Amino acid sequence: LFSTIHVAVEKLSELLGVDSPQTCDLLWCPDGGTPNPRTCECEVIFPEEHPNVTACVFMVDTRKPSSLRNITSVINARFWTLTYGLNRMYTEDHGYDIEYVIPENRTHFPDRKVGWGKVKVVIDRLREYGPQRCAYGVSIDTDAFFRSSEPLSAAIHHYGLDQDKLILFSQEYHTENRPDNTFANGGFFVVRNSEAGVGLLEEWYNVPEDHTDMRHLKKENPQGLNLCWDLKMQPRHKDVVVLAPSYLFTAPLGWWVRHNWFKDLRFEQEMMEILLQRLQRRYGCIMCQNVYDWDDSLNTDPGWR
Repeated sequence: LFSTIHVAVEKLSELLGVDSPQTCDLLWCPDGGTPNPRTCECEVIFPEEHPNVTACVFMVDTRKPSSLRNITSVINARFWTLTYGLNRMYTEDHGYDIEYVIPENRTHFPDRKVGWGKVKVVIDRLREYGPQRCAYGVSIDTDAFFRSSEPLSAAIHHYGLDQDKLILFSQEYHTENRPDNTFANGGFFVVRNSEAGVGLLEEWYNVPEDHTDMRHLKKENPQGLNLCWDLKMQPRHKDVVVLAPSYLFTAPLGWWVRHNWFKDLRFEQEMMEILLQRLQRRYGCIMCQNVYDWDDSLNTDPGWR
């Protein structure tokens, strides 16, 4: 059976020109661009001229990240620490802010599943910081990282977030339960920091309170956050919403943002390799530094053992 499946996959891959059996070791594009697994080359996905923007990236998780101060801590780190390290390096490259936020039950997700907390964190921070510091707010889950070296401002301009669109999600994969009514994957989104943009987030957060048929989704379904958007928000606000291709922004093998909800060992090994490549480029040597001064948090947690 498996040999038959293998032959079928190879034939289909040949016809489509995707998922070819040749391996590609290109993990990162230090001189710009995005790794294209089909060509195994760095390519610019969003080549249009665009203005620079300010952006604030938020990662929200109840787990505290461990240290990334030396080679041992990098090797011991788990996925939520590795994604933070990679996302921090990406934001530093482009001059964006990043915060790893441990949400508070009372403040961010009272009587709700913890996933709701990330929406409340972005609402509160964007209100506090204002559009000058954070013209755009970005929420990225701790099982996702920026794999591209292209600036976020390029994607913002390409998809019209600096024009008539207010929020960008990755298009969710097709699901068997709701094949014609599945839209947003909440693991990564970009929202304009305006009254209308933050207002969308507030309306989304309040869906379980404002719609009695959605109230159970505060707690009962791990996909409750996405369901509330798909069933109540998307039909009402579709004209200001961008649903970007999933192969770019939410797939486990995503090109621009890699979002691996499997959280497997291969994912951690890939991130570790990219992080070490980045550290090698920054310091010229990954074994020579007793302490990497880029992590000045004084976090001495050695990570998972």
